[in-house]
Amino acid sequence: MDKLVYTVAETAEILNIGMNKAYELIQQKEIPNVRIGRKILIPIQALENWLASSSNINS
Repeated sequence: MDKLVYTVAETAEILNIGMNKAYELIQQKEIPNVRIGRKILIPIQALENWLASSSNINS
């Protein structure tokens, strides 16, 4: 089964940003996320959709 979510650390690495910036974007509700207890998870499909909609590149 393929992975459905990324951790904050994985997301920060993928986006090439620091952990503090990743948490800041999550707090500002920029990066889509799901909280399970204290754990923050980023759904892969939601992250891909967010990146596509945030892109300035016209296809």
